[in-house]
Amino acid sequence: MNVLKYLAHPSTGCNRKILLPLYGSLVRSIADYESPIYDLAPPPKSRLSILDSVPNAAIRICTGVFRSSPTLSLCAESRYYPLHYRRLYLSTSLVTSVLQLPNTSIHDILFNTFCHRLTYRKSFTHTRYYLNHSLSKNTHFHCLLPIISALPPWIISPPNTILKLCEFSKKTTNASVYRTHFLKILNSFPDATLRFTDGSKIENRTGFAYSINNKTFSYRHIDFIC
Repeated sequence: MNVLKYLAHPSTGCNRKILLPLYGSLVRSIADYESPIYDLAPPPKSRLSILDSVPNAAIRICTGVFRSSPTLSLCAESRYYPLHYRRLYLSTSLVTSVLQLPNTSIHDILFNTFCHRLTYRKSFTHTRYYLNHSLSKNTHFHCLLPIISALPPWIISPPNTILKLCEFSKKTTNASVYRTHFLKILNSFPDATLRFTDGSKIENRTGFAYSINNKTFSYRHIDFIC
């Protein structure tokens, strides 16, 4: 906080474009630490206002607004969403990460049916119950498990990567030259399975496609709204 106060001097200090990223690294990073845990504090929720006052004060310093400005106006000025939603986001990320580790003890606490019978509906200090209560819906998590190789990475031999096409300049090389050299590379691997990938973006819409053995599959990403 003292660093932000020093750098926010009206005449010789920095502007908000520099101060707000500093707030994220110096103040909000500390407020985020273990937030999925301390956000489970039992009612009244006014106990969390003791912690929320520090990030809010830091945003006031960075944006230069009045002390009487409402908290929501601080979020609009700084483009940081309210701390309550920030903690919900971090709690959801924690649960999603734990779901990918089924062999850990915390996975049993969050997703085991027997543990749910003991604590899920009886205690507000359960992370999944807290998420369901805050979102007013029963949250379902369907995460893809990570693909883990049976061999350690340092034993697996690296793939044979051919970068001959990178030797040609895109500005001066004709497309037919690329095609000719590409066909030469393909002819050197007669038994290879051809796979092609591509992605595209139009305004706020993105999609991707891949082709295997002359069969093409294309999909569109779900629109993300900030």
